[in-house]
Amino acid sequence: MQYGILESYKGNYTLAANYLLRTLIYADKTNEKSIYSSVYINLASVYSALEEYKKAKYYLLKIDKKELKDNLLLNINYLGNMGQLEYELKNYSSALGYLNKGIEILSPYVGDINLIQPYRDWE
Repeated sequence: MQYGILESYKGNYTLAANYLLRTLIYADKTNEKSIYSSVYINLASVYSALEEYKKAKYYLLKIDKKELKDNLLLNINYLGNMGQLEYELKNYSSALGYLNKGIEILSPYVGDINLIQPYRDWE
């Protein structure tokens, strides 16, 4: 998985996707279910960069919902990615819904809520 992430940072998104897909094959063979969600988040980012938004959304929707509930960082990444994907797919209302949900979850952790207020004004 790390090779996939590194290649995505370099902008080699096709190679990054290849590494990440190989990671899923490895996880299946070794029954390493704990890494699926991380791989799915990274695949979604890579496919977004490749402007393959439907594939990106496909992988985001595969993320375990219980894990989203239990993992704040994963949930924030998920909501941000889904918001961006919906925006790219021109589903603006849905995009705002995801982004607002992320803001709502993060607000207790942000020292100054005014930093994120402009995004709420899009509504």
